[in-house]
Amino acid sequence: MKSFPDISSPGIPSYGHYRALTLALKGLGAPFLWAGMHAAGQGKRYQQLRGKLPFLEKKEGRPHIWIHGASLGEAGVTESLVQQLRGLLPKDIHFTLSSCTKTGITMLEKRLSAVATPVFAPMDLPGWPEAALKSRQPDIMVFVETEIWPNWIKACADLNIPVLMVNGRISPRSFPRYMKLRPLLREIFSKMSGFSMISDKDAERILELGAPPEKVWVCGNAKRDPFSLTGAPLSIDRAGLGLREDTPLWICGSIRKNEEIPLAQAFIRAREEFPDLHMILAPRHLKRLEGMEKNITRAGLGHQRRSRGLPLRHPVLFLDTMGELRSLYALADVVFCGGSLVPAGGQNILEAAAWAKPILFGPSMEDFSEEKNLLTEAGAAFETQDAEALGQKLCFLLRFPEKAREAGEAGLSALKKNQGALSCHTHAIMRLLKK
Repeated sequence: MKSFPDISSPGIPSYGHYRALTLALKGLGAPFLWAGMHAAGQGKRYQQLRGKLPFLEKKEGRPHIWIHGASLGEAGVTESLVQQLRGLLPKDIHFTLSSCTKTGITMLEKRLSAVATPVFAPMDLPGWPEAALKSRQPDIMVFVETEIWPNWIKACADLNIPVLMVNGRISPRSFPRYMKLRPLLREIFSKMSGFSMISDKDAERILELGAPPEKVWVCGNAKRDPFSLTGAPLSIDRAGLGLREDTPLWICGSIRKNEEIPLAQAFIRAREEFPDLHMILAPRHLKRLEGMEKNITRAGLGHQRRSRGLPLRHPVLFLDTMGELRSLYALADVVFCGGSLVPAGGQNILEAAAWAKPILFGPSMEDFSEEKNLLTEAGAAFETQDAEALGQKLCFLLRFPEKAREAGEAGLSALKKNQGALSCHTHAIMRLLKK
């Protein structure tokens, strides 16, 4: 294994230091947190952050799995894990599903509330994760991707609850920061039961951070598995949008601050050649919606919100609903991956590839470099440097639909080579449940 330079410092805290620090934060910050959330009408959320969750009685023979994913992106993997586990375990299996964000909780409630209890994750302050675990009494705690919460993991160890990281990922950009915390991480990792990693490089990095070698294995990327990417069945079709089957549609997902400006420029350029072209803009954060609308208005484009009804009466539709983007990609002729024309590190471009769609993206894809390389090498995704280049490539793909179709099929083929990753992570959970 490659040896990395030791950039950890002897002054970096151990778990004892971390617990003392978070105990102080709890004492100083909890009253202000309560006051702020109570004033905002979020009393229930505050109670869940404290670990005050509905009690679930432990029953012999009924498995109970708690899966935690930080936000909406991880919630998609959570949903796929739940679907697979339900096919392998008794019908009365129960899930507790947690997220740190309102959008993640909304998606989990919409998709999985019939078979699971979605909750806000407890904050990693002493006593709060313990309270949550004692209320729910899970048989196993599963963290999706790089969710490392020392107090939470220590509480699991104290209660003899196995802890598993699935779809584990340590990005090149975050690795140096984690290395500075290596003494703390080594101590916490020793209390975990397994690390089901995405790639050999991710496994190498987490080993260097102190994970026990006998507990680390590689399963692949569940987000690359077509089973986990396509989302729920379509809630709307082209007719529902008010579009003919031959009306060109460009869907731009996970758009970041001011990214709509170059997208509007490219869209206007493409409409000179394809006047019937429509665009769906899905903001990464809905709190930016009004600002995006103002920029689109300044560009001279009519627009409407999905939540205010269909069919389309304007060329631009803002997708301001939760949980629809992944399945709506099925209707697109071309897809744009947001967070890439601005320095935001990009977004997961594989969701559109699962629907066999050609994908465009900007120069900033640092956080998803492996996914980008997979699809660009397959000829399924194309980098564009600015609005002008984006408009030109969009026109090319619309002008030659057979080229667009070939690109989309190449992307789906590349994904199918990764099929089985989700099943591998699922069976890692099953192995620990049976111990």
